[in-house]
Amino acid sequence: MHSTVTGRAVTLIGGPARVGKTTLARRLVVNSPVELVHLDHLLHAVTSVADADARASLQKAPSIDNCSPDRWLSEIRQRDRVLWTAASAYIATAAADMGQLVMEGGLWPDWVRGLPGEYVAVFLVDTGDSADRLVDVARADPRSWMAKRNWPEDKMRRWADYNRLRSEMIADLACEHGYPVFDIRDGIGPAIDRAFRELNSSAVH
Repeated sequence: MHSTVTGRAVTLIGGPARVGKTTLARRLVVNSPVELVHLDHLLHAVTSVADADARASLQKAPSIDNCSPDRWLSEIRQRDRVLWTAASAYIATAAADMGQLVMEGGLWPDWVRGLPGEYVAVFLVDTGDSADRLVDVARADPRSWMAKRNWPEDKMRRWADYNRLRSEMIADLACEHGYPVFDIRDGIGPAIDRAFRELNSSAVH
């Protein structure tokens, strides 16, 4: 059993899309009786029972086709803020019952800061120009998410630009609130390795 989550109630892995959060989370819980929660799954569950106002926020999937970067980020934040209300309630209950929990997804540092109890958090981001990599993956692997959506190359590149802006905002907030940030711009594997080592050695908040 990895020492990363031993004796620690909650481990949080935040960041934008496609930066390795799930990979890191699965690495942490392998051969361990720790509960792993994916916020994407929680989003679908909460949306199905939310009231009208909350559902409207949770169902926001702002399109890069007709949103400016500022509006796109604002709507993403609005959706994630409602989801965080549910996630923090889940954390409080699950950690009390099971003792240990790993959660990964669209967490934001300024909201995580208000979480009661002991926890540790890291953030993965991508502030590099990942457009070429995404295009290459979509061309090489028809099972990749962009290939499945039949996105044209220009839309893939716009998405990469928007995701970089989200990464930069998360990185700035993480630094402001004292959380470790690991940038995959120079390679996703090394960044995940560094984050894994950090979680093995870091103190709880």
